[in-house]
Amino acid sequence: INAEYMGIMIRGFRAGLRQSKRIVLAGGIWRRFSLYDAAKDFKNVALHRLQIPGVTIVKNETEAKHALSVLLKARDRLHAWDTETIDLEVKEESPIGKGKVICATAFAGPDVDFGNGPRLYIDNFGINRDLLQIFKGYFEDESYLKVWHNYSFDRHVLYNHGIDVHGFGGDTMHMARLVDPSRGPKQYSLANVSRFHAKEIEAVKRGLVEHFEALYGGGKNPKKAESLAIYRATFLEDNVKHSMKKVFGSPKILKDGRQGKTISMPTVLEMSTQEENIEKWVGYSTRDAEITFFLREVLAGHLMRLKTDFEGMTNLMDLY
Repeated sequence: INAEYMGIMIRGFRAGLRQSKRIVLAGGIWRRFSLYDAAKDFKNVALHRLQIPGVTIVKNETEAKHALSVLLKARDRLHAWDTETIDLEVKEESPIGKGKVICATAFAGPDVDFGNGPRLYIDNFGINRDLLQIFKGYFEDESYLKVWHNYSFDRHVLYNHGIDVHGFGGDTMHMARLVDPSRGPKQYSLANVSRFHAKEIEAVKRGLVEHFEALYGGGKNPKKAESLAIYRATFLEDNVKHSMKKVFGSPKILKDGRQGKTISMPTVLEMSTQEENIEKWVGYSTRDAEITFFLREVLAGHLMRLKTDFEGMTNLMDLY
């Protein structure tokens, strides 16, 4: 049933019912075609089967409540977040009133284990379309500081679910602008900023991992130590965001069998639900939140070293 449903959805997508298109309903009323709404009974079998070391995948209410309990215990630190969306042409449309979140990812430090590791992936698509509502109170609580890259986008798409985010802990896109306002167009994307600061991100990450290894190692907390060991082995050198095109793109095959120059891209729906893409999708999504977490620390250090005397402040981090 799920395979048949998936086929219908993808055929519909390819037939031209793209995220930004409209269809005419009875009576001539124009409505946006919503993949998010159309897939409300869909079960993402590929995701439900998936297990990735160091990554906690939330795919039911029980797992969501457990992840929330871990977040609520970590009030003393910043929580980095990112969202992935559908029903929105990101390069052409504003997220105000458009677009739905199909997954949200978080990272609060290498020692914050959500059950299967510190990278958190929350499914919010198909039968899990309301899982984010379990986190509504947390998102709206200003005492929990949340960090984003391009906060305005994520805030708007979460508001499309009735979630009014508070507790602003930073926006690494604007922090990067303050650190160096001379970069050209598109140079403040997470991919470009993380690439520029990759060595610093790795240094901060390595230092934090070593700190927690000393704190929990030597038999002091075997469970934490095991989680940190998996994290070190899996993610220590994974410090740069890669574009969707680089992760999922493949050369189009010409009629004679040769690879063409055109890069073929799967849809967001195909990336997030198909067996051949799902592990890369979860890795791509969770990496963004983790990199945002460490990038914030790197950029905060730069801003604290940039001095100012504006209105009695001593550095640009104060100004920010």
